[in-house]
Amino acid sequence: MQAGIKPVQGKEVAARVDVGKVADKVVKNLFNFLHSFGEGPLTPNTPIPLSVFQRWYDNFVRKIENDRGAAFLDRQD
Repeated sequence: MQAGIKPVQGKEVAARVDVGKVADKVVKNLFNFLHSFGEGPLTPNTPIPLSVFQRWYDNFVRKIENDRGAAFLDRQD
């Protein structure tokens, strides 16, 4: 961490960030990931193995760690 810069706490981050907008981007990221596995359109009855969710989560965390944030979510719009 750079000198003179204090770590930001969760409530401070929430005050600076539109949490709803971030949540929307996360859900879109998940939807796009899940859609890439389907052979047809996703419906409420489309079966999706839990391993696919785990793979998305692992990739999501890796991207956050590599980017040191969630800037990759902005690149997907």
